[in-house]
Amino acid sequence: MDIFERIRKDEGGPLGQYRRKAHGYYMFPKLEGPIEPYMTFQGKQVLAWTFNNYLGLADHPAVREAAADAAMRWGAGSGGSRLVSGTMTVHRKLEERLAEFEDRDDLWRDLQWTPQAETNTLAAARLRATIRNAPGVLGQACTIIGEAGANILNLKMAHRQADFFDVDFDVEVVDARHLTHIAAALRACPSVETVDRVKG
Repeated sequence: MDIFERIRKDEGGPLGQYRRKAHGYYMFPKLEGPIEPYMTFQGKQVLAWTFNNYLGLADHPAVREAAADAAMRWGAGSGGSRLVSGTMTVHRKLEERLAEFEDRDDLWRDLQWTPQAETNTLAAARLRATIRNAPGVLGQACTIIGEAGANILNLKMAHRQADFFDVDFDVEVVDARHLTHIAAALRACPSVETVDRVKG
């Protein structure tokens, strides 16, 4: 049964209610805000799994700028996969550029996606966050990290200004996915301006 048939029969979830509200037409839930790991749905923050934004980079200024430049040069059509549409010049250029970094271990993440999780060992990683300079905000950020199942090994504050300051969190995590989850949780906090992975 396809999704539209499920909606017609009001089975398998809440989508049927939207069809009733739209007098039989298809109407889907509306997410608000920029494409981020957490988005707003009916006034609540929800985790958005459908955007392939696992690293939380879809709204990063450098990614947006690069995407705009690429759209101006190569066009904005979504196209199909390379298996269907073939290899384009932009694919080859990206592969050539990435190949330049193959032997640059200092530029690659030092965490693996799964092996450490299998051996129950922890790895240290560093996150740099720009957070609001207000009472309780640093404690809130530490609580977010703790609730995500990570230990804070060390933290260092820098560039303190009247309204914001930067803080480096050295955290123990299971793997890169765990680190990404923590970064996404911090980014969802209204008092956190930016979160980036930095080499420790």
